[in-house]
Amino acid sequence: MGKKSGSDLVNAPVIKVRVRGTWRVLDRDWAELRLQVKVREGWMDLVEADYPLIVARRFTGSPDPARGDLREAPELSVISALKKYLGAAGVGVELSGSEYRAGDAVNEWRYWARLYGPLSVAMITRRTGTVSFIPLD
Repeated sequence: MGKKSGSDLVNAPVIKVRVRGTWRVLDRDWAELRLQVKVREGWMDLVEADYPLIVARRFTGSPDPARGDLREAPELSVISALKKYLGAAGVGVELSGSEYRAGDAVNEWRYWARLYGPLSVAMITRRTGTVSFIPLD
């Protein structure tokens, strides 16, 4: 059995957690994005519930209504925000297993997030009820 080097440890996932992002259209230009991680049996916020991310909606295609090919890809914003928040302190993040749920005016995407750190990963809880992750080395 060979000894693992430090770079091998960074490349090995420390923990696998369920995460989700919910997208609610506010108007023609803006949408609300909430990010959460499942810890044990409950969902915890990555962003304060009272202060969700307000994201500019982005469309591709022709704005000509006659062509009708203007499209929005909110899942890309959800993925980007999850990676930014989970990895903000330097934690490595890999998302997989996309699951989509549609509701009344709210769309939700769920993923498995593998979190990486040199030694381990720690979750910080705040008075606001939010959590974040830091790598331990």
